[in-house]
Amino acid sequence: MKTLLGLIALAFARGHHADRAPLRHRYAGWVFRTLPGQITCQQFEDFLMDYREGDLPAAQTALFERHLSLCPQCRASYLGYVRSIELGQKLFAQAQGPLPEEVPDHIVAAVVSALDAR
Repeated sequence: MKTLLGLIALAFARGHHADRAPLRHRYAGWVFRTLPGQITCQQFEDFLMDYREGDLPAAQTALFERHLSLCPQCRASYLGYVRSIELGQKLFAQAQGPLPEEVPDHIVAAVVSALDAR
């Protein structure tokens, strides 16, 4: 199940691997692509939300956690993703009163749908 907060946090976490030094990034990419039992940084990002929400199958969870332990950039991205979700939850927990009129109806519907899906 993908939550609204998870989708927002994922948007901020994506693309971290593009910030690496070019030569080191190419080498790390080669290692993760060619060694057995590894996933690439892009695959890590693809699994991020499912891992956090407990929806990733056991085999992919093991690959994800191995990559998380080996790649400092992905580890930083994951920690930022988790922190974004925590901050969003605090924000929603503290929000009281009516919504401002300028909040689009489709955003309200998406938030209500994500909350109902819990």
